[in-house]
Amino acid sequence: MTDPTGSLITPVMSALGALIAAWVGTQLGLRKFRQERAFDARLEWHRNLAETAKALWNRTRAFAAFRRGGTPTEAALPLVSELGNLAFKFQELAELASLYATKRTHVAIRDVLAQMQGAAKPFAKYPDPDDPTAVTQRQSEEMYRNTTSGMERVYDLLARDLREMLGLERLDEHRSLDNE
Repeated sequence: MTDPTGSLITPVMSALGALIAAWVGTQLGLRKFRQERAFDARLEWHRNLAETAKALWNRTRAFAAFRRGGTPTEAALPLVSELGNLAFKFQELAELASLYATKRTHVAIRDVLAQMQGAAKPFAKYPDPDDPTAVTQRQSEEMYRNTTSGMERVYDLLARDLREMLGLERLDEHRSLDNE
């Protein structure tokens, strides 16, 4: 005569083992899925902010060249409008730096945001010659240089971080960032 509990234990233990294995497999799969989604979000943020920083930097240089060349402000208004849109986009993306950026890149982004906000305030009064608090041409050029150099640094940091995330080798142009 066979023991009925013995014949029940084997299938129950097999089912229990399969259930535990399925649960563990599901948990590992979900963890990997979440990590991939987080990586994708971080990658997209880096790419978007780097593209915006580069476009903002290039358009700012173009506007400065127009101004140095004597182009009337009215002729450059479409570029000014684009600069404003890019600055807002940069600021919106930069606000997410605490979620995605490395510490050094985060600090550089915060510095550029502070420079941009500092440079924007006086321009509400620019170029009123009767206002002693209005920004001078020399001051505006200095603000421009500070902001563009900071923007270029942010772009380089983002590009270096992005290449590292993708497993690409470092470029010589980013070596100076390692000594900071």
